[in-house]
Amino acid sequence: RENFEASPVVHHGAYEYGVPGVKEDFVMQSDLPATATQPSNRDVVDPDRRRTDFVGMAAVLVPILMLFLALASAYVVRQGMGEAWVSVGFPSLVWVGTGLLLLSSLPMERACRATVASPRWAWLVGALGTLFLAAQGLAWQRMLAQGIGISTSPHSSFFYVLTAAHGLHVLAGIVGLLAVATWPA
Repeated sequence: RENFEASPVVHHGAYEYGVPGVKEDFVMQSDLPATATQPSNRDVVDPDRRRTDFVGMAAVLVPILMLFLALASAYVVRQGMGEAWVSVGFPSLVWVGTGLLLLSSLPMERACRATVASPRWAWLVGALGTLFLAAQGLAWQRMLAQGIGISTSPHSSFFYVLTAAHGLHVLAGIVGLLAVATWPA
C-alpha cells in the first residue's frame, strides 16, 4: 500500500540511460536545430535486409548465368564439330553496343555510390541500355540485308540466339532499374 501513496518517479527521455548528471552524452531530437537533416529509412542499412537482397539477386542472377554458360558451351561444342561451320563477320555496330554497355557501368556505379537516391543516374543508364538495344537491332538489319539470317549457318544461328538473349536480359535490366529508381521510397 505504501508504494501507491507516494507520487511515482517517472523517467523521461534518453538521459535515464546516460551518465548521471552529464547531459552531453546524448542529444535530444528536440534540441537539434531546425536545419539539421533527419536520417531517412533509406539511410539505415538493416543487415537482414542486406542478406535478403543478396539472396534475391542470387536467385535472379544464377539462372541467367547458367543460361549464358549453356549457350556458350553449346557454341564451343558445335564449333568443334566442324561440319558446315561458316563464320560470319559481325557488323561494327556490335562493338558500338559493347562500348555503350561498358560506358553505362560508369553512371551505374555512380548511382550505387550516391549518398542520396537520385533517379537521374538510373535514367542515364536506361538511355545507354536503350541505345545498346537500338545498335543490336541495326546490326541485325545489316546482317539480314547481307543475306545472313538465323538459318544461314550454325554460326549465324548462335549469333542471333545469343544477341536476342542478351537483348532480353538488358531490356529486363532497364525495366527493373527504372522501376526501382522511380518507386516511391
